Amino acid sequence: MVSKKFKSELPPLVFGGRTAHVNHSIETLTKQLNASVASIEQCIASPKEEASSATAAVLFNGLQLTALSCSPLKIVGKGQADCLLMIPFSGHGMTKVGNQTLRWKAGTTAVWLPKTDFVDEGSVRSSLLINIDPNRIERVTRIMLGLSPEESLSRELLLPREIPLKVGRVAFEAVLRQFSSMVDQFLLQPELLMFCGIDDNFYRNAAMMLHPDLFLDAEEENIGTEHARRRLDRICQYVQANLGQPITLTDLESVGFMSRRNLHYAFKDRYDCTPMQWVRHERLILSHSLLVMAGVGTTVTDVALACGFNKSTSFSAYYLKQFGESPSTTLARALAR
Repeated sequence: MVSKKFKSELPPLVFGGRTAHVNHSIETLTKQLNASVASIEQCIASPKEEASSATAAVLFNGLQLTALSCSPLKIVGKGQADCLLMIPFSGHGMTKVGNQTLRWKAGTTAVWLPKTDFVDEGSVRSSLLINIDPNRIERVTRIMLGLSPEESLSRELLLPREIPLKVGRVAFEAVLRQFSSMVDQFLLQPELLMFCGIDDNFYRNAAMMLHPDLFLDAEEENIGTEHARRRLDRICQYVQANLGQPITLTDLESVGFMSRRNLHYAFKDRYDCTPMQWVRHERLILSHSLLVMAGVGTTVTDVALACGFNKSTSFSAYYLKQFGESPSTTLARALAR
C-alpha cells in the first residue's frame, strides 16, 4: 500500500487569497471548479500525495475568472460549455486533446482550449482560468484592428493550441498578473468591478495572445522606407488586377511578403484605412466606372459580382455611402443617355 505524503505548501493564488476556498477533498475541488468552469467534470488526485487546493472565482460583466492553486492532479474536461484560456503562473504540465499534446509552463506557454474535451496533468501549480466568449473575443479583435464584419479573420480560435506567454518584448504573464492583482483589490467590493473596465483589458490582451501575428512581431523587421513602398505598390497592383476575385489578408501578406501587422501599418500610413477597407474602396471605384459606362442589359447584380461583391444589398449600401446615390440610380442615368 502506497502511503501519501503530507501536503506541501501551495503557491499563492493569482487573486482571491483573502476569500479563497481551501480544502483537502478532491470531490469538493471538482464541485468548486465546475461551478465556475462548467467544462471541468472531474479532478483526480495523485495517488502518492495528499490532495490540497485553493480556489477563488469571480464573475463580472460576463467575464468569469478562476484562480487555482493545487497539488499535482489530473483534470478531465468535457468542452461543451466553455472556451478556456489556461494561464500557468507556477508549475508545468501538459494537456491532451485527442492525439494532440499541449505543453504548458509558467512564464513560457499557456493553453487555449476552445470547447473541446481534454485531460490535463501537471505539477504543483498556480493557474488562472479565463472563460472566453468566442463572439466577444472576435468582436474585440475586429474593433482593435479596424476590421468590418465582412473582412476575413483567422479561424484559429477553433483550434486548441499552445499560446506563447512572451512575444517579442511583451510578457503577457506579467500583464495578466497585474490585471489579476487589480481584480484582487476589488474582491471585497466586487460590485465595483462592473465599472473599472478590467474585463475589457483581459479581452484585449487575450485577443493579442490568440492572434500575435495580427498585433505583434516576435522580431520586428526593419525593411526600409523605399523597400516598404515597393512592397505596398506590388500589393496595390495585385488588388487592382484581381478586384473581381476573392481577396483575403493572407493573399495580401503573401504578395507583399509582409507580416499582418506591417501590412496594417503600411495601409494606415498611406491611405489611412485598413487593407480590406482599401480593397472595398477600389471595388467601388471600379463598379462606379462600369455603371457609368453601362449598356443595355446591364444589371446592378452583374456589376456587383464583377467587382467582387457577393451580396448586392451590402454593395448598394457601400455604394450609396461612397457616391451619395444608389447604384440603380447611376445605372438608370447611364441607360437613359
